[in-house]
Amino acid sequence: MKISIATEENVPQIMKLFIKIYGKGYPFQKFYDTMWLTKSIYSDDNLFMVAKEKNKIVGTGSVFLTAGGFSDLIGEFGRLVVDPDYSGKGVGTKIMNNLIDSVSEMIQFGFAECRAVHSGAQKICERSKFLPTGFEPNKYQLAKTRESVVFVTKLFGPALSLRRNNPRVISSIYPMGAKSMQNLELPVDLIVEDEIEGYPTEKSFKTKELSSTGVSPLLRIERGRIKNPEIFGNLSLSYGFFKIATNQAHYIVAQEKGITLGAIGFTVDKIDRKVKVLELIEFDDEVKGFLLTTLVKIATEKYGAMYIEMDVSAYSPKMQKTLDRLGFVPVAYCPSMVFRGSERLDVVRMAKLNFPPNVKNLKLTDNGKDMFELVLKDLEIKKVGMEITEVTRQSDIFKGLSDGELSQLAQICKMISYPAGKTICSEGECGSEIFVLAEGKASVFAQRTSEKKSKIGTISQGEIFGEMAIIEDLPRVADLVTDVDSKLVVIDKSEFENLMNKNSHLGKIVMKNIAQGLSRKLRRIEA
Repeated sequence: MKISIATEENVPQIMKLFIKIYGKGYPFQKFYDTMWLTKSIYSDDNLFMVAKEKNKIVGTGSVFLTAGGFSDLIGEFGRLVVDPDYSGKGVGTKIMNNLIDSVSEMIQFGFAECRAVHSGAQKICERSKFLPTGFEPNKYQLAKTRESVVFVTKLFGPALSLRRNNPRVISSIYPMGAKSMQNLELPVDLIVEDEIEGYPTEKSFKTKELSSTGVSPLLRIERGRIKNPEIFGNLSLSYGFFKIATNQAHYIVAQEKGITLGAIGFTVDKIDRKVKVLELIEFDDEVKGFLLTTLVKIATEKYGAMYIEMDVSAYSPKMQKTLDRLGFVPVAYCPSMVFRGSERLDVVRMAKLNFPPNVKNLKLTDNGKDMFELVLKDLEIKKVGMEITEVTRQSDIFKGLSDGELSQLAQICKMISYPAGKTICSEGECGSEIFVLAEGKASVFAQRTSEKKSKIGTISQGEIFGEMAIIEDLPRVADLVTDVDSKLVVIDKSEFENLMNKNSHLGKIVMKNIAQGLSRKLRRIEA
């Protein structure tokens, strides 16, 4: 068997091999375009190799050298396919090792995205020292299903010696970061910074889509800003408008009184219904928060994105926290992925799924399973957190809190299901918890005479019970009983008091809302 660089005469066989294995549903549709494939074979940006057995192509693989910025020296290994008639004969491993040998002097960070429905590519990559550093759930649309991939990484040359130490990450990123570094046999030097706020998202600006006349002011912002980017991509405004146009990049521009204050760039993949953020250009924190929030809204509502992805600096916990509030989860941790100045930086790949993930019938290696479980846990936590945030947003007691404050609140809450007829809390007991009804209906009972307790009110969705425990440490004055199967957000009193002490603005608003609620109740009684 011979492994060699692909030539133009190999194009028809390469296409037939992909059709044989994937049919017409392969997500990288350009592999079915003869002209594109031929140009790619001769491009300096790509390296294609084929495995031949008696002049028959039985396998192929490639490295794309445009997955990162010009100076990042990133190689994306992929499109590795082997004829099923030749499986188990080491074809894939031979192709992979030849690819590695051919580009090892050209790149410093290599990665691949291995299909999760088969373990073959995962095993080949692990044999070639590409180790799992992430799991991307349902990222690609393949035929009628969305497929998940295992993200694997290998460092080359001086990548480790140039790496900046001690990344600053929020707590939800730490487990994946630590596991990724362990897999790559790197020292775990991550520092957790959770006592930090994300960028404000309350202020609004006018927006418009980028046109050719909008390039100059944006370039002036880019040239003048502090060189500490927080989002990375393989395309930048500084590459030129022609490059942007040919790569179908979009920019949302924020303006105030006709002055351009910043922009966020992204690409749209219509096949995968995926939006990938490329860069963020801005003057201040308020513009950052606004652009990120607007991007999520436009990606979802205008472009129908099912999957939104961005590569974020592992040294910017404020950016990480902002995305965490917007529903993003870490799906990969990439040590030493990008090059800036004289050093290489770690990157966190974060994604937002606008659908419930379907991750059944996967075939994963042991390391792949570890990454899968971390991401699945994060997705479940995020799902519950977003549900809690929406419930508390509807409650009068939390009216006026910012998205960031509601996100802080969600972190100390639990969502608990109760069957119909369940007594949640009883009259006379000490109140150590506060309840907000998320789903269902509940009744309030109290002892008003020597006879049995009577119903004195009901609690509907979004309403709160037990808020007086915040003001005074006295026994409860009524029972709370579910009428139907219900879900309640449960807030521990002591944790809530700690949060109010840490965030005086939050505490001030909550206490004001409680006072206004009591005033309304007193007026109703007097009437």
